[in-house]
Amino acid sequence: MHEDHAAEAEDRYLKEMKEARDVSAVFKLKLISLRASDPQVIVFVFEGVDDKKVYFHWVRRISPELSYEAFVCGGKGKLLKFLATLRRDRSNAASGVYFFMDRDFDDHRVEAPGPELFMTQTYSFENALVGEQVVDELLRGELHCHAEPACRADVVAIFRTQYEAFLASTRDVNFRLFVARKLGIEVDTLPSKINLLAKVELDSVAPSGAPLDEIVPLATEPSEEQMIERRPEFEALDPRTRYRGKYALLFFLRWVRLLIADRNDPNSHFFAALQGGEFKAGGEVSLDMLAVKADIPAGLQAFVGAISAPPG
Repeated sequence: MHEDHAAEAEDRYLKEMKEARDVSAVFKLKLISLRASDPQVIVFVFEGVDDKKVYFHWVRRISPELSYEAFVCGGKGKLLKFLATLRRDRSNAASGVYFFMDRDFDDHRVEAPGPELFMTQTYSFENALVGEQVVDELLRGELHCHAEPACRADVVAIFRTQYEAFLASTRDVNFRLFVARKLGIEVDTLPSKINLLAKVELDSVAPSGAPLDEIVPLATEPSEEQMIERRPEFEALDPRTRYRGKYALLFFLRWVRLLIADRNDPNSHFFAALQGGEFKAGGEVSLDMLAVKADIPAGLQAFVGAISAPPG
């Protein structure tokens, strides 16, 4: 059985490498085409569509006049392959091309750092979208708690407590993923919905009760010795910044939806002290909305400030 898993993992790896090579070739041809029409075009390369959306707002806040074309690779592995391809290229194709990448748990995969590569100091860009400041900004704007600093402070304090509870509830989930990434174990589909991770209410958070191997399905199970060996390194991580950002965002979107529902409830629990009912909170919270309110990630301003177009 172990040999079967190993063979499957190797097949998947070879397939991913081939796809990465194919993507690199496609992007290189697209880059050549862009350069033919505009030799000085600046190109930003992202892992995914969500990255492209969020970084658009951050870059615009840093440098409103900066214009660029975006490439979306469809994953970290493909981005790294494209980066390696351009670094080997001797035709100056890499000039004016910049890469934006999440750190994740496997940041050791990154090639030598360079001025063309920005890597988040957090697990991923999503970590930056979740926090007290964003909650306060949502309360001021979308939830119409303007001129109510005491109410906002109370809600922010509740959020802080529940976020810490969520991080504690998903510690073992993050640890299992951490070990898998460090050991190079193939990870199947990860949760895309909050219910598999935790039971989230406005004033309480509890583990989902789902088995760990269901939440983080692995091609092979790490040994007890491997788990023990990796534990100290994991425990040294800051949960807010170094646990999986997509999990944090799933929690945050769920919690904010519940908050909006409570704000609009005539029998509201958290907003009962507010006078009048003329204001109704908005509906869906988008990545664009959060990116505008979140702090710009550490290091991004300096990275964007050093960007230059290729020579004409």
